[in-house]
Amino acid sequence: RLLPLGYRAIRLSRPDEIAAHLGEDQSLRIGLVHVAGGRTAREALAALGKDLAKSWILVGPAPAPEERVAWRAAGLRHLLVEPYDEHELRFLLNLAFHDPDQFEGRREPRVPGTLTVRVFSGTGQRAAVLYNISRSGAYLETPRPTMAGGKVRLQIPLPDGPVEVTAEVVTNNVPGNLQRRRMPVGMGLRFADIDEAGRKLLDRYVRDRMRRYEL
Repeated sequence: RLLPLGYRAIRLSRPDEIAAHLGEDQSLRIGLVHVAGGRTAREALAALGKDLAKSWILVGPAPAPEERVAWRAAGLRHLLVEPYDEHELRFLLNLAFHDPDQFEGRREPRVPGTLTVRVFSGTGQRAAVLYNISRSGAYLETPRPTMAGGKVRLQIPLPDGPVEVTAEVVTNNVPGNLQRRRMPVGMGLRFADIDEAGRKLLDRYVRDRMRRYEL
């Protein structure tokens, strides 16, 4: 599941193997550890130091509350509960790779979304997949992104009600000009106009989704 997303993957089964590889190979940036690893895995991660461990992702069934506390004490921040799809896996990997401090409040949090969004530009419209979203913007997965600087209008079918928002395209990620090689083809948007009711629905969606991925 990792290789098609552009990540090199190494399977390690013992704490000493983890320490050895991290010492030898500085390109190893992300770790995934299963809930079943329990206390032994937590102690091994704690020995690596919290700055490194926060780039690791806990995967598996949802841990009990006391287990969450223990994993967080070992330095982990991110959680991927089974079953999860490729979209969620890609997002959490990118998060851990580029910005492991996001859930610590240092930036406005982004969360993954799998909603199908309607995009209106000019006189046309098309569907796109919501890759991630925050209170101030979003990234849409689409084979036909609008050029940077363009304006679009979105209809986002949030669980608690639809939201319409006007946005400016601030970046493109297209074949031949991939700004982020591990991101899907698409475009990054900055929200320009959203009413108060829509803002509240968006805030609730981001907050609820964020709880799913944080320890």
